[in-house]
Amino acid sequence: HTFQQTGNAGVSTNSEAVVSDLSVIVNEDGTYTIDGNFDALSDGELATVTFQYTARDDSGTDNAVSEPKTVTLTVTGTNDQPIVENVAISATETAGIEEIYAGTLVLSEDLDTTDTHTFQQLGNAEVSTNSEAVVSDLSVVVNADGTYTIDGNFDALANGELATVTFQYTATDDSGSENSVSEVKTVTLTVTGTNDQPVITSLSDETALEVSENTSDETNITTITENFVVNDID
Repeated sequence: HTFQQTGNAGVSTNSEAVVSDLSVIVNEDGTYTIDGNFDALSDGELATVTFQYTARDDSGTDNAVSEPKTVTLTVTGTNDQPIVENVAISATETAGIEEIYAGTLVLSEDLDTTDTHTFQQLGNAEVSTNSEAVVSDLSVVVNADGTYTIDGNFDALANGELATVTFQYTATDDSGSENSVSEVKTVTLTVTGTNDQPVITSLSDETALEVSENTSDETNITTITENFVVNDID
């Protein structure tokens, strides 16, 4: 006997997932292969592949060919781990204003097309500078939808000095499986300092000076010694 496929193979899923690159080959000796990309199936979703075939004997008679029968392959999806990437962003200090930098984390890839995802920060954010400047009041908030804010006072940075803020995050799909959480990746924000204008405090604003004429010598010169006050947040 020899075997033959009749017609084309068909594929369907019980979700919005799509099976691509489907190929079915039936050989004369009855061996066959079913090839396709089933990665879009989420955990527990099903894809059903069907094709029909016949067997033929060597009699050459009118009834040498069997009735068509169907092969049905059911593929059950498993979870594919979501993938996220490192993120690098930059910003410039705004003189004299506490900055809030905002962004949105995005999923790099999840082969399971119907999965939904949430994002989480891991641990605490860290900040360092390439000078003696100190960043204060640092706060990082990562929301479940991937939006995030980085808040802090970067005013101590002088012109051209750098502050680097880093925090780690993951994405989690809704499968509940062991590989539902992505690998840990890092967001890095580099803030470049700008010059903050120095402010002189006038003596009239701070101190009322009272002096008397110097009459103890012939030159009649009065000397006043006082310090000006300069404020500069850099």
